[in-house]
Amino acid sequence: MYYLKSMIEHRIRRPDWNELYNAAFLNADDGILQFDLTNGAGSKLIMKISGVVDNRFRVIIEEPDLHRYRIQFCLEKEPETNELTVDYLGDDALIASDGNGNRLYVSFQPISIEFYHDDILESVFDGSRLIMQNTEESQAFTFTVKFNEAKRLIGLHEHPNTVSLMHTADYKVDPYRLKNVDYGIFGYSINVTQSMYGSIPVLYGFGEHTSGIFVHNGAEMWVKIDTDEMSAYFMVDAGLLDLFVLMGPTLSETVRQYTDLTGKPHLPQLWALGHHQSRWAYNNTEDVKDIIGKFDEYRFPMDVLWLDIEYTADRKWFTWSTTSFPDPIALLDWVEEQGHRKLVPISESNIKVYPEYTIYDDCLRNDYFINNANGTPFVSVCWAGDVSWIDFLNPEARKYYAQLHLYENFPSTSTLGGYWNDMNEPALFDNTYERTIPSEAVQYGNVKHRDVHNMYGLHQVMTTHQGLMNRDEGNLRPFLLSRSIFAGSQRYTAKWNGDTVCTFEYLRILVPMTISSNLA
Repeated sequence: MYYLKSMIEHRIRRPDWNELYNAAFLNADDGILQFDLTNGAGSKLIMKISGVVDNRFRVIIEEPDLHRYRIQFCLEKEPETNELTVDYLGDDALIASDGNGNRLYVSFQPISIEFYHDDILESVFDGSRLIMQNTEESQAFTFTVKFNEAKRLIGLHEHPNTVSLMHTADYKVDPYRLKNVDYGIFGYSINVTQSMYGSIPVLYGFGEHTSGIFVHNGAEMWVKIDTDEMSAYFMVDAGLLDLFVLMGPTLSETVRQYTDLTGKPHLPQLWALGHHQSRWAYNNTEDVKDIIGKFDEYRFPMDVLWLDIEYTADRKWFTWSTTSFPDPIALLDWVEEQGHRKLVPISESNIKVYPEYTIYDDCLRNDYFINNANGTPFVSVCWAGDVSWIDFLNPEARKYYAQLHLYENFPSTSTLGGYWNDMNEPALFDNTYERTIPSEAVQYGNVKHRDVHNMYGLHQVMTTHQGLMNRDEGNLRPFLLSRSIFAGSQRYTAKWNGDTVCTFEYLRILVPMTISSNLA
């Protein structure tokens, strides 16, 4: 498979001497440093380094003649820049500062960037592992970052492992992988570096002086961790090399610098902090009333009941089964009367291929689905049978999907607690492409799915959140739960840990997973 071949190639490969990039300073227009990067193989890159307010830098590297995809919707707002001043320029190096105790030292041959805070060297962008492919088959790139003051490396959520990242540089275990995938009903393994449902490409070098990096890129990544030299070697499948350097110098400050970029959660509803009950599945009105009655009978607390796919009409979203749930308004009112309890239904991003299903017909007619390379909608199998997936890069598709949540478009939802966006890695049953949409599928604007794969869940919850805000005219905070996440998802949704196994080993691993989640 492509991902395995590519990862192995980049993991063991080091640039030849003629592939090492040397830098030439061009200018510092508007306080942004710009360099030409060239090597003996004839490759040319443009590198821009800018200061970002609140002790941060941003490094962007790309080809001058290739416009790599720049992701959207991850950052809460465009970061405010902080002008850099060139303090020294020589034949082999440049020194610049931001006037706030942050300084960078750029070595030209080969390219290397050292980042200092209050004269302490915190991190280094090591250009000796900088590779940028630009072929029809691959636009992957690699780079290394070292954390000079770190005692341990943490981050790269989501992995079922310890908070401190393990050493993967000796080839005994795979590098940490960031690609949103689903492992099906058998769940995921634990104490491994395999990918999971979510990917947050932020990494912290924790120590007496803590710093971090955030890779602003939505493609698949592999990250080789070397705990001997406290470094991380990133192998990124596609997209732009866009790197935020977080100067700390404490862990709390470094995390705050990251969340200032990607946003913070809103205050959760009080009932959302209560006791939740879920199973697959509650098949009808009687099931719902029976389970709530049993909880009351045995005096066991319950605030929220979750509805899986069986509440729908033939597994079509934004419908109720008229046979199993003939009067959803009466049911929802009854649940509310039982101590202000809430129902939260599942709602996925795939749409059942079913002519005369209005949502499918609308999306097909308006080209709202993710497409194959030949322009036809991508179709695969999920719980509803043959399905296609909403393309949330399309602004009209986002508007359409958001308005499906209005009361007039999804009747009987007046007292729903919120929504559970599941299977949004996106996940499917065919294992040809690791149970997800193939990388070569095409989204709005002729964007390859590989450029934005890890962001699909973010795009869905962002749209669902907007739909609920519109539905309630901005008067209520929406409650959302998502299985798939990316940097920025926290602005819209809570996260669950997916399909765990009911053992103490899995319960134990949820503790470090939750800690890592709260650093992301």
